[in-house]
Amino acid sequence: MACVCAARDVTTQGLDLAQMQMVDLEKIEELTLHSIEQHKTNTAQGARIERLEELIEDMRATR
Repeated sequence: MACVCAARDVTTQGLDLAQMQMVDLEKIEELTLHSIEQHKTNTAQGARIERLEELIEDMRATR
């Protein structure tokens, strides 16, 4: 996997636009996959919080 070029490297060596677009697309894909995982985690945590809140309410009601 290629890295994003430093400005001085672009100035001295030029820029391969096809390579830069490929790097950009790889980064976008990585961020998209990360975002999907974060959404799954947030959804699972939200469901768990709801269950815990219900348990707390049940415990308060049985006092």
